Amino acid sequence: MNWKRDIYKEYQDKIYGFILFHIKSEELALDLTHDVFVRLYASYTLDKIDNIESVIWTITRNRIVDHHRKVAHSRKYREYLWGQVNSTNPIMNHIEHQETKALFKAALTKLTPQQWRIYNMAREKDLSYREIGKELKISPNTVKNHMVQALRILRTYLRDHQEDITFILLLSAAIV
Repeated sequence: MNWKRDIYKEYQDKIYGFILFHIKSEELALDLTHDVFVRLYASYTLDKIDNIESVIWTITRNRIVDHHRKVAHSRKYREYLWGQVNSTNPIMNHIEHQETKALFKAALTKLTPQQWRIYNMAREKDLSYREIGKELKISPNTVKNHMVQALRILRTYLRDHQEDITFILLLSAAIV
């Protein structure tokens, strides 16, 4: 009997679902789920565990709390850095605008052709879902589903790459 494999099979989906509910990122939830089991295996042996479920859930809650602390610290630090890069400087405003625009264009390339078409029709042409559906010969619900997916992709991409803008602005501020 391999206790590690058995425990992983029994709890992996439950832990993943719990973490995903609290973190809202599939990739991160998967990483934290694996981290829970790595910490369990590194810190415990089967004969030293009285209540395996209690230990697993304690590790899981601690990983979620650690993650939220890290995110909060990271957000505060980014806000501090933004404050240091004096936004009243017109040169910095121009650089920030150009870099944000480039990042957004890069995010748009992550959309499927259909998502991009629907996003463009809704945001650039200001068409309703019903109008887009009529033009593309699809239901308004399908249009909505594509928009939801497109916005999720854009949000995720921009969130994952916003440190790039911060770095570029800090670099620019040092040069200016």
